[in-house]
Amino acid sequence: MTKIILMRHGETVWNTLGRWQGHAPTPLSEDGILQVQHAAQNLYQHQPLDAIYSSDLLRAQQTAKIVAEIYQLPINLEPRLREINLGAWQGLTREEIMAWDSERYQALWQQHHLPRPGGESLQQVGQRANDAIQMWLKEHPNQVILGVTHGGTIRGLLYHLGLSDGNSSTNIKNTSLTTLIYEDGIWHLENIGQVTFYPNLDCEE
Repeated sequence: MTKIILMRHGETVWNTLGRWQGHAPTPLSEDGILQVQHAAQNLYQHQPLDAIYSSDLLRAQQTAKIVAEIYQLPINLEPRLREINLGAWQGLTREEIMAWDSERYQALWQQHHLPRPGGESLQQVGQRANDAIQMWLKEHPNQVILGVTHGGTIRGLLYHLGLSDGNSSTNIKNTSLTTLIYEDGIWHLENIGQVTFYPNLDCEE
């Protein structure tokens, strides 16, 4: 049995402003750093880890660094864990997107092959994230791996694995944990978006 724990990065200033980040190099906010410290300590008390992988985007790297220091494990950077590429939507709020491109916005939540303008589709981000975890299965059989990543990436991966419909209602809050079990060739979803600290945050991509 191989266990994969996916942690969404801590809060950023753009999260508090409702701005969608995509591949933007946004750092953690002060509250975000505290979130990660609490979440990492709680994880350490309950779950041993064998390896840590992280998206190479700044907010994920900062999150992974805090966790890695507690566990005394190295960080393996994995670009395939990046957030979905939002293209022209990057930096905009939901309201701004709805005012400018509402038809596409409404359609893509049900048609996961549709890309953001100049960016990726949920289907594409799920495929690249799956490529990463398939590598983990080969390199870390019967181990516990933490992947520090992003809300859109987690939703895309769950959709790709057939564990979710990919709908935006799947609530992946900052520092939440989504746990996958791989056993006898079958994926099982142990939990999704599990939050121990800061349960009232509701942030965007």
